[in-house]
Amino acid sequence: MIEHHPFGPVVFDASRTLILGSFPGPKAVANGFYYTAPTNQLWPILSAVFGEEAQEYRTFLQKHALAMADVIAACKRPGNSSKDEDLTVLEWLDLAALLRQHPQMT
Repeated sequence: MIEHHPFGPVVFDASRTLILGSFPGPKAVANGFYYTAPTNQLWPILSAVFGEEAQEYRTFLQKHALAMADVIAACKRPGNSSKDEDLTVLEWLDLAALLRQHPQMT
């Protein structure tokens, strides 16, 4: 089955740093936001880096001038796997277009 990315990039006018991932796993898809599977360590790491707990993710990203996107726009995956190596990429994010739209990001 072909899966299209369920949510788009999260970018704010003040975003300076773009965090890139591959494609959300089933738990993140069910939760409706990036890196929200219980075993994913991104939010605890960002919380430690910035010295505050990331509770409301969009607000946290905006406050710290962060943006998020995944490089895969569409893929196939066997079953309910969340492993990157199981993904068959069908379409990539147009990263160049995203960076043209938001040239302040690195």
